[in-house]
Amino acid sequence: MLLGHKIRIYPNNEQETYLKKACGTARFTYNWALNKWMEEHSGLPELIALKDTWETDYNPDRRKSKKQAKKDRREAITKAEGELRTAMRRAGERIDEGGYRKELNSIKKEKYPWMYDVTKCAVQLAIKNDFSGAFKHFTGKEEFGFPRFKKKGLNDSFRIDYTALTNLPEIRQGYNYLEIPNMGQPLKMAEALRFSGKVYAVTISRRANEWYASYTIDAELPDNQRTGCDDDNQVIGVDLGVRALATLSNGKVIEGSKATRQYAGQLRRNQKSLTRKIGSKKDEEKSKNYREQRDKVARIHKKIAYARLDVLHKLTSSLTSNFSVIAIEDLNIKGMLSNHKLAKHIADGAFYEFKRQLFYKASMTGSKIILADRFFPSSKTCSVCSTVYDGLKLSETEWRCQTCGAIHDRDINAAINLEKIAKSAYT
Repeated sequence: MLLGHKIRIYPNNEQETYLKKACGTARFTYNWALNKWMEEHSGLPELIALKDTWETDYNPDRRKSKKQAKKDRREAITKAEGELRTAMRRAGERIDEGGYRKELNSIKKEKYPWMYDVTKCAVQLAIKNDFSGAFKHFTGKEEFGFPRFKKKGLNDSFRIDYTALTNLPEIRQGYNYLEIPNMGQPLKMAEALRFSGKVYAVTISRRANEWYASYTIDAELPDNQRTGCDDDNQVIGVDLGVRALATLSNGKVIEGSKATRQYAGQLRRNQKSLTRKIGSKKDEEKSKNYREQRDKVARIHKKIAYARLDVLHKLTSSLTSNFSVIAIEDLNIKGMLSNHKLAKHIADGAFYEFKRQLFYKASMTGSKIILADRFFPSSKTCSVCSTVYDGLKLSETEWRCQTCGAIHDRDINAAINLEKIAKSAYT
């Protein structure tokens, strides 16, 4: 099973300079390949139409609100991307990442000699994995947006192939240092690897001036056989919501992080301060004060993200460790976020991340995940007599069944109905 194990690393000043150079080299290589592809396909009508949507002013007379202008722009870009995606699928367009790598290798000694200051993996894998992967995502089933040029300071990272790791055997034995080609001293890691198995690659990334090494491992996990549900205590229904992150069918309620609300004032003040610094305007040189304030804002966003992840990891680990069958709803997250009154609270719940964690942890423990149909009326269905109450409003937290007279808490009732689906799937 492929797993990602992310570990914080602590570079000194010299090592941090090297890591920044490697990130910059990977970013330049990715942008070079993307620009090359766009030049080769410059005559494609769908690509020309997409470029036009990027440059169009969607509020020329300033009669629209900024919100409406942004919405119009987003819809136009989505439509143009869909037409380009269809054209590429029809033509069977494939990315010749090997050809791009060969071409860059033939010219980099003359044009880009500074690339030799860092590991060659930063150059090669930026095309092989990042560039080609971006187009696979664009034309794939999930239909991501068209690949964009990378900017300095945003999602800085580079990848190292396992063949370039000189101390990989020591790392597998519990050695908490990472040796990177062309770097004099090894990087200190916060901990050793916790999984055994084949290491395929390591991705070095930076977030809010903190550096991390993420190992891609084909982990060797114990064979779990927890696939039955003979014991009713091993089956659980989980209803995700806004009032509470999760309500379980056994009556237990898990509160969410509420990190967005907790840090809202601090984030607002620091973002306002950032807009006043020299460098906040487009094409303006970034001042030292601007960069320092930008790092402060990034640290607040990191706190919010980590607060959410902490709650989610604890909840998903508890569920997959204690229950053999777990039933959840297949929620339309994108549609839910369109409700701007609840969007922040829904984002705090991170429902998609909850689902992602639940699935990969279930495969590690042997638990089974049951996905209820997206349109299943779990809250409106009486868990006693199965009567559907179509008049249930979003503001109603409790309701009485007109058939049997039972009084329901909407969240607990939904969780019980999900538990019934899980049990019926194994009867």
